[in-house]
Amino acid sequence: LDPFGSGLLILDRIRIEPEHRGHGYGLYAAQLMITGFASGGLVACVPAPYELLEGARPLALGEDDTPSDREERIPGWAAAEAKLRRHWSLLGFKKVPGSDVFALSLTSRRPSMGDVMQNYVKLKRRSKAPSTRSLSTKSIV
Repeated sequence: LDPFGSGLLILDRIRIEPEHRGHGYGLYAAQLMITGFASGGLVACVPAPYELLEGARPLALGEDDTPSDREERIPGWAAAEAKLRRHWSLLGFKKVPGSDVFALSLTSRRPSMGDVMQNYVKLKRRSKAPSTRSLSTKSIV
């Protein structure tokens, strides 16, 4: 959390212990930080699964950190990052083109926390529903 003057709030990290994930606590924590510390302007963050870095191979000198390199170096990174990006988008954050930064304008209309949680539950249900593409059927002969 880094209040930078009165026009920018940078949310560095919100960590929810694994046993408490999946209940929307991260969304509530972010909303509390925003309402408690942001006085207007812009909120920025980089949604990334930082806990996956703990066991990752460090970058070699001169090695690029492109998304495909990152996924090879840190298995599961792309899926976890995409999930976090969808999660932050529920609060109204939008990706800044050409970067990994997500930003939220505090001057534009934002969803209520009730709406955020309803959309969170819908998203969670969709991600748990079996895909019709992955279902197979057996023929009885």
